[in-house]
Amino acid sequence: MLQASLVVASLNAAGNTNIVWSYSVRKDVLGRGIASRIVLGADGGILFTTTTCVYDFANGLCVNATGELVRLDPQTGNESWAYRFSGAGLNGAIGLPMPPLMVPGGPGQTEQAIIIGADAFGTNTGYFNYFAAGMPLPNRATQLTCDVPLASGNRLQHAVNCTSKACCENAGACWAGSTDQCKLVVTAQTLDCAEDNPEDEKTCLGLGCCWDGAFSPGRCFRGSPPCYSKSISSEGSWETPRPGPMWVSEAAAKVQNVDGDTMLASALSVVRIECDKYPAQQLPGLMPRGPTAGCRVAAFATKGPGSSAAPLWQVSLPVHCAKSGDEPCMCYCGVAACASQPAVGDGAAFVVACNRHGMVLLGFSLRKGEPLWKPQLLSRFPGGSHAINRPPTPIVSEKYGLVLVGVSASVLSRNVSIQARDVKTGAQEWALPVGGHNCTSTRWEATGALSSTGDLLLFWDNFALRAVRAATGAEAWTSKLTNVGARIPSIGTGVVNGKAALLMLASRGQRTCGALITPGYLICAVAEDSGSELTCVAAPTSLPPASSLPPVAVTGDLWVQGETSMPPLQHTVVRAVKVPTAESVMFL
Repeated sequence: MLQASLVVASLNAAGNTNIVWSYSVRKDVLGRGIASRIVLGADGGILFTTTTCVYDFANGLCVNATGELVRLDPQTGNESWAYRFSGAGLNGAIGLPMPPLMVPGGPGQTEQAIIIGADAFGTNTGYFNYFAAGMPLPNRATQLTCDVPLASGNRLQHAVNCTSKACCENAGACWAGSTDQCKLVVTAQTLDCAEDNPEDEKTCLGLGCCWDGAFSPGRCFRGSPPCYSKSISSEGSWETPRPGPMWVSEAAAKVQNVDGDTMLASALSVVRIECDKYPAQQLPGLMPRGPTAGCRVAAFATKGPGSSAAPLWQVSLPVHCAKSGDEPCMCYCGVAACASQPAVGDGAAFVVACNRHGMVLLGFSLRKGEPLWKPQLLSRFPGGSHAINRPPTPIVSEKYGLVLVGVSASVLSRNVSIQARDVKTGAQEWALPVGGHNCTSTRWEATGALSSTGDLLLFWDNFALRAVRAATGAEAWTSKLTNVGARIPSIGTGVVNGKAALLMLASRGQRTCGALITPGYLICAVAEDSGSELTCVAAPTSLPPASSLPPVAVTGDLWVQGETSMPPLQHTVVRAVKVPTAESVMFL
């Protein structure tokens, strides 16, 4: 049993928020600009992807993606660089942007970020073909390049206010002059020349702007700037085949030798869920579109920087479950087909999907996609309904040979449990009930993580942060603070007040659903080994915790947190706060 404890802090940090810097995501013409979850690079840089759109105002559809992979300097909040694909954007209209998946570099290799590219399917359909790409990240500013693609408008949002080559070069930027400044693809012609935009070519060109006569009455737009910021290079990157499928999940990745030959270079294996059949007509709106067929678990492998990511294997997951038998299929999440994000580890890939009876755990050989065991039934559907919330991503404990899954076969997230399954057999090793997942603001799909040592499983349970022994499920500790983030935001954040710490969104209020939508909350560091409170700071926002992105700690006293305003025109602001340190004394 967890012993009762009392933490007394010598400093009340909640009233002393000190904002160090603030960064506003660039907005599209409707004022929409969303950031993904924030991650830290190996060099401490702040990384995230964004989603903005080009719209067809005849039908209201987002017809092209213009999102970016952005790195901010953790100390100043200034952009170090931002990257967009040539001929494609990031994330598309798939929903909220997917965070970069960070993969450590091997010997002599740099860290890479796996991001999702989006090719517009036609000019005004609102559909996209998605592909994954691995981008090697620079570890020095000198590795940035001026070779930034022009045609897709990649320079437009990173213009430097210089009108001469000398000024531009003194600013450390790139000088292009007037070369080809108007040669932008149609969906990059996004900036009007003037507030009262000209509708004839002569007036347009007289203002120094660009003209496209293919439209009626014609399109007058601003061209690519003569001076623009450097970015990362696509040299050494890899991509999955294009055009890709029309829907993808977040990916999982693992560096390991899938060929079984130790003399060969280790491959990076990437696993995702993907679908390629959609309705013939699409209704206006910004919500993600639901697939109708052609879904599967798909794996790819790349041998190293600059190589292609070749298909490794595929396993079909039908959108609709069979009326007889136990074959796995996609789940139904109320408005669309769904499954968990895959997880990889111990030479295997794992997915939570469904069959006609309920939720099932699937395990596949990472090398060949062969089933490790028959689908394991995790939870049966309650009578009369097969609708559920999207299953949370499994967690692989290589240390203990377990795959840990969150389970609820109810759209209301009732009868929720955490189950530990043996990696080699799929058999259940232990299970625990958890509560509080019936609140609509709770993000059940992102609530679990292993501690930095791999010995503890941390998860949301009834508005508290709870830790159990990963090997056995035995209780380790439960936080006294009310957890209002409903997610495990940051594991192994470093040292705060001399202790290995993790961050959580918290309050000292009642543990009810209302806590998730009540403004005025804290960002707190708690000790990873005991759950004791180390220090807290008031979140620098008037929005409720349900709008927050999970915080990360750059250092023990510099934390970064973002918030995204409510739909329909969502916008993200990222802030860094200086955290007062507090000496904590625990009395057992």
